[in-house]
Amino acid sequence: MEEPEYQEVLLDMRRRLANYQEKTDDPVGNGLAKVKPGWKVNRKECLKASSRNPEDYV
Repeated sequence: MEEPEYQEVLLDMRRRLANYQEKTDDPVGNGLAKVKPGWKVNRKECLKASSRNPEDYV
């Protein structure tokens, strides 16, 4: 974040998210969630969630 006036807000939001992830044992808090067989998951490079291109999915 380049805008210095938002640095405190950003840090607070990151702390809140980390606390919530720890409290709820969120697997994403420990890195990427594991993709289960049968799930349809977009690659991070895919720009449109509704893409019909099979190459856009893991």
